[in-house]
Amino acid sequence: MNLLDNTFTWDEPPRLFLLCCVAFAFFGVSQFIKAYKVRANLAHIPSVGHSGWLSSYLTVFRFAGDPAGVCQEGYAKFKGMPYKIPTVNGWHVIISDNAMIDEFRKLPDETLSIYEGFEQVAVVRNTLTRNITACYADLHEEIRMAVKAEIPLKTDWVEIDTFATIVSIFAQSNNRILVGYPLCRNADYLDLVKNFATSIILNASIIHLFPEILHPIVGQIFTSRRRTQRRVMKHLKPIVEERIEMLNKYGKDWPEKPNDYMTWLLNDPHAQDWQRSVADISIRLLDANFASIHTTSPLRAEVEMNVQQYGWTKVAMREMHFMDSFMKEANRLTGITIPTSSIRRVLRDFSFSDGTAIPAGTIISLGSFSNKRLAAFR
Repeated sequence: MNLLDNTFTWDEPPRLFLLCCVAFAFFGVSQFIKAYKVRANLAHIPSVGHSGWLSSYLTVFRFAGDPAGVCQEGYAKFKGMPYKIPTVNGWHVIISDNAMIDEFRKLPDETLSIYEGFEQVAVVRNTLTRNITACYADLHEEIRMAVKAEIPLKTDWVEIDTFATIVSIFAQSNNRILVGYPLCRNADYLDLVKNFATSIILNASIIHLFPEILHPIVGQIFTSRRRTQRRVMKHLKPIVEERIEMLNKYGKDWPEKPNDYMTWLLNDPHAQDWQRSVADISIRLLDANFASIHTTSPLRAEVEMNVQQYGWTKVAMREMHFMDSFMKEANRLTGITIPTSSIRRVLRDFSFSDGTAIPAGTIISLGSFSNKRLAAFR
């Protein structure tokens, strides 16, 4: 810039342009260093497809379009050995050896966990377990209402979008326990939590393409989390304020006190004042919706038999052994969206008994789809 006439010249580029060039150069170098370190730490595990810093993206796109085919190729090629696949979230290690699977299942939450970053886990595990029996009647009523609305009785066959229908039923039913009636039937609120739950994985994939230092900025630009939170807060604000008023007036027990997740959060004796704010409650409810909507289904005969004998109670659920086995096997066999199950992020380095080392930050799962499918054709 010429300081005398305040104009730009070609031989002296603007400082902003230079700063942008430096920033992009820094981004490229940091990504290269990160990719090099990750590849070096996982070099002992064979790869499916391309494994180069740039060429691996060919397999990333292939895996996005045909995850079953890529996993099948890995299992057939490496014969039960662990293998890795490049994804938009980083390297994904898949194991299918029975001995490794047994070791994997015995690893503590401190080593690998699906709950990394969820502060409300203790509330869910402890309070929900204590209140589960009292919630069955409300949950049963809401499931019946949701099924009736989403799958109305007709005299002829009706075509439905299975995934969208299941998500809608799960969202309404789960929110009877999360926020209670009548908000659990509010169409705008349910659309918000459904869209958030189904988009969060894609948003996370986009964010992980960038260095960690840029994640807050990228998250603000490319995701709708803040916008969704503001809209959810409009629904929650009067409810949270009313419950806090009742809590301050009567203590932890008041007439017709709602028995739902939002009340449990407000009653948590370890919660700080800021954790009882509308903003924090809304974030934790969105996270809880994401976790609760990504689950699965029933076996009619056993359900009817136990419900007739015990009603919709915790005892009835405990007696549904076939149901429990079916859901575990269905999830193990096919997973939810990709042909793996028990997807976890490694929180600290560990090694299997055969010496295979898995570094922290790696995504790891069970490739039981390939194992079972190949066994079926032998």
